[in-house]
Amino acid sequence: MENSATPSVCIVITCYNYAQYVGRAIRSALNQDYSNLHLLIINDGSTDNSSEVINQEIAGKENVKFIDNEFNSGVSKVFNIGRKYAVDNGFNFAIMLDADNEFYPDHISKLVKTAETESADVVYVNFHFIDDKGQVIRTHIYDEYIPRLLRVSNYMDLSSLIRTNFFAVVEFDESLKTYQDWDIMLQLETAGARFVRARDCFLRYFFHEDGNNHKIGDIKSLQQHFEMLHHIVGKTGDDHTSTFDALYHYAPLICKASNGYIELLDVVDNYNKVTAFNEDKIARLEEKVRELETSRSFRLGRLLTAPLRLFALRAR
Repeated sequence: MENSATPSVCIVITCYNYAQYVGRAIRSALNQDYSNLHLLIINDGSTDNSSEVINQEIAGKENVKFIDNEFNSGVSKVFNIGRKYAVDNGFNFAIMLDADNEFYPDHISKLVKTAETESADVVYVNFHFIDDKGQVIRTHIYDEYIPRLLRVSNYMDLSSLIRTNFFAVVEFDESLKTYQDWDIMLQLETAGARFVRARDCFLRYFFHEDGNNHKIGDIKSLQQHFEMLHHIVGKTGDDHTSTFDALYHYAPLICKASNGYIELLDVVDNYNKVTAFNEDKIARLEEKVRELETSRSFRLGRLLTAPLRLFALRAR
């Protein structure tokens, strides 16, 4: 770790069978305009030539450590390896980077500046969605942090800068198959971390054909989706876990009836009662609901989910 007055940052890149992308991610980390950096790369038992690509990219580079797992251990376990490495080696901050995404050259410097000037423990970013040609196809600006809004849905990627004194008191849930980022952010919130959005900082998030995108139309993945939500929300002690439980059990019926697309209007109604949405957001949501209520798919879904609404009412 560099002896410097500037805070030290550990970038953790995780890779599994992303040989065609990991070099790009590594170069984006090494080319940061922030000097007090250390890079940890974890290849989690890839069966392609990821290990070879990584070794080529880091040859002769300083402040880089490479962990090359012989067998795949899973995303959450790898995240915990990176988290513990950053904590045990005394870095001030840690940040994760998926092997198929990349940072702009000033990503770290912007995040550290925000953390220091606003006394933030977690600094999260906006997204530039990138196609396979490297072009920005969409920009997404996330909300400012609102207490309890995080209990509704996650809007913070693990490419957020996190103070390691908070990383030391949380742990990635290794039973989760997805939503590891949401779960860890909820843990950090419970631990008392201060969240701030870096308004002018964007993660380059790539869409590609072999990306691990949720397929809401698949019955199995839809059931897993609600199972994970139920597990995560249940750990927070919120009062709407019964709704997720009902949704999980009714998922196959809803999925088949609506050709894989559902509008969870009753869940949104429940969330509105417990979430600090501002009036403008509520107005936009109500307009969306009005549009949905006039659609044929909504009327069909309303009929099919009548037992679900009755269950949720009884569970309140």
